[in-house]
Amino acid sequence: GGVDAERTAGLRTDLRRRRVASAAPGRPPRDPAPGPDAPDRELTFGPVVWRGAADSVECAGCRARLCGRDENWKEHVLAVRGNAAERLARGEFGTTYRVYAHERVELAELFCPSCSALLSVELYLRGEPYRRDYAPLGAARSAGYDAEAEYAQDPDSWISFE
Repeated sequence: GGVDAERTAGLRTDLRRRRVASAAPGRPPRDPAPGPDAPDRELTFGPVVWRGAADSVECAGCRARLCGRDENWKEHVLAVRGNAAERLARGEFGTTYRVYAHERVELAELFCPSCSALLSVELYLRGEPYRRDYAPLGAARSAGYDAEAEYAQDPDSWISFE
């Protein structure tokens, strides 16, 4: 016996369908309204694409619009989030994943609401908001981010897309 590729694909599809079925929907995105400083290029970060001129963050797989570029895309997708140890103990992620039981550690699975692609799996502390992968510099500054101070503190850890 070898690997039954067709059966394996069917089992994966069924498992994804069951996991997505228990996902909670995110916030609806606001209407697009491109700003004057929006770059016209695209930035791809793993599962999502930022399209500056279109004021859009999209699923890299199906290109469905998730939200505006100044919003956190993780707040607009389907999410399954719960205690990490309990979720991993059920065996849905295979037998190689283990986590010490801790009541405050949660595992979050984030799915595209259009194509059900798994966009990210992340660990959070209970009640912690979804972390941003990227924010335009203007939006980050208005939220209190000081790029110049961070660069002065540790220039080797700083990445620029300009």
